[in-house]
Amino acid sequence: MEGSTEILAARALAGNIEDICLVAIFAMAGTTGITVGREIGSGRDSGTVYQVGAAMDTLALFCGLGIGLVLLAATRLFLAPVVYPLFRLSENAAGIATMMLTFTAAAMPLRAFNTTNTVGVLRGGGDVRAAMLIDILPLWCVALPLAALFGLGLRWGIFWVYVGIMAEQFVKLGMGLYRLCLLYTSDAADD
Repeated sequence: MEGSTEILAARALAGNIEDICLVAIFAMAGTTGITVGREIGSGRDSGTVYQVGAAMDTLALFCGLGIGLVLLAATRLFLAPVVYPLFRLSENAAGIATMMLTFTAAAMPLRAFNTTNTVGVLRGGGDVRAAMLIDILPLWCVALPLAALFGLGLRWGIFWVYVGIMAEQFVKLGMGLYRLCLLYTSDAADD
């Protein structure tokens, strides 16, 4: 892609900051998996297990929103004026890094919900096949094809590549909610 050197420099910095933000989300997803598994193991009825899963998904959504807002504020108030100069990012690379972190911050609530729902609720509840499909299909069938189309095929630039990558989170949200609702209604019909 045009400007790939600056894109790589921006991604090196933005990727590490994104990884720091994701630690809390993965911790919440792991905790949710343990909690859901414990509820199932203790013999709780399916309605209680779904309530616990829904509560953890909701908590994850709000935690993701909080992390996203902090990241957005930190990008504008601290990272751009203080950290970027330490890494000697060019003005263009700094703008790209800010764009990447803004996308990351905006997608953080969805990413937190999706990760907690897939890894914590579904996988923790034993629905490993659905969790695997929700993890794999949007990546290979949506994010990578759109990113390749926008960046390499149409040569639209890094902004559009990130739009393509972030589309994955919306597909995961739809698939995850569909699976969770499908399981809930099938268990409710069995009761």
